[in-house]
Amino acid sequence: MAIRFQLRRGNTAQNSVFTGSEGELTMDTETGQLKVHDGTTQGGMATVDPLIAFQLPTAENNYTWYRKYASGWVEQGCLHVKDNVAFTFPVPMADTNYSVMAVTKVGTGETKAASVREDLKTTTDCIVYFTSNQYYGYVEVKGMAA
Repeated sequence: MAIRFQLRRGNTAQNSVFTGSEGELTMDTETGQLKVHDGTTQGGMATVDPLIAFQLPTAENNYTWYRKYASGWVEQGCLHVKDNVAFTFPVPMADTNYSVMAVTKVGTGETKAASVREDLKTTTDCIVYFTSNQYYGYVEVKGMAA
């Protein structure tokens, strides 16, 4: 015989006024979001940052992509960027305190580090300098959206 495990659950309004025991999990039946409780905080705390918007890379959007979360955090990037050309972000950043990871794709499948000039970073783009004879690669930017 299988064991059945079930969480307390309710709609968003019910969850927002519920104070669960320390370590208790509840589920919002409208959003599917899980909440963890500490015994004192009404509504509990979200266990994940829900994804609220995204874009997949396609030829039409210059192979750019992004994932934006409810907290304002955004992860975005692009493929096949040319050397010394600005990567214009699909989602503007709140400030220039974002992180950038850039790699060069070499013909053998090997990747090599690329660099970004910190003094040229803006909230809408950054310029990537590849360190190989190959002039394309991959760029990923992470931080808070505007």
